[in-house]
Amino acid sequence: MIEPWLAELVGVRFKHGGRSPEEGFDCATLCTWIQRRRGLVEFPWNPFHWRRYAHWIDRKESLQQFDALFYAPIVKGIAVHVAVVVDNFNVIHSSEDARSVVLSKIDNAPFTKAARFLSR
Repeated sequence: MIEPWLAELVGVRFKHGGRSPEEGFDCATLCTWIQRRRGLVEFPWNPFHWRRYAHWIDRKESLQQFDALFYAPIVKGIAVHVAVVVDNFNVIHSSEDARSVVLSKIDNAPFTKAARFLSR
């Protein structure tokens, strides 16, 4: 079941660099906002620094809520798109094509890497 505060993000507008539901989000800032909202208050806005918090997940390992899925290609160590797992079947992400935050099926697109972000 999707947490109500995550469901409320669906439809928030897409905005490069936006950092709040009022301002809008891109895929990376949405991921950061979610990680901070769930308690990782020092989680960095810059995806380059996410590695400090990442526990990389084997694809065969069961994904959990709030895990991040990264999509190819990966450029300079950073994926071009990221989504956050909300339940066993869905991810939430800010889609430039849809111009808003959307829910998508996990199986809609193959991810390249997955990470669970933990406190440092």
